[in-house]
Amino acid sequence: MESIILSSDLKWLEEYIETIAHTIPNLSKLKRVTSIHGKKNQKRSCQAQIWSYKNGTYRISLYVSFYKEDKQEHYSTIDLLCNLAHELAHMQHWTHSPEHKILECTLILMFMSKLKTLPYINEETEMGAI
Repeated sequence: MESIILSSDLKWLEEYIETIAHTIPNLSKLKRVTSIHGKKNQKRSCQAQIWSYKNGTYRISLYVSFYKEDKQEHYSTIDLLCNLAHELAHMQHWTHSPEHKILECTLILMFMSKLKTLPYINEETEMGAI
């Protein structure tokens, strides 16, 4: 885990990545997880991206915020973990195959099991909806 550089606002992901380390054999090739803050009038087609480099390493970028009606909103913890699971699954299965989705769901289950042990109530409470 020491070799993965996390953006300062994503340092909290470290314990989640450690939780799934044994599930992704080539996790050591993930070198960086960066955050992206959406900009006004920015059109996005995704909430996260993974880059594969010629040297066999990877970088993941996660959108942590977006604009809705000229107001900056943040993605929830659950959204970020699900997006991370999707991108990590690409490290084993590059295309969106059944195997990719099975691994993604496995990672999400592991992340949610970890989240359940923490003082996290629900997405609505986190986002201020209730």
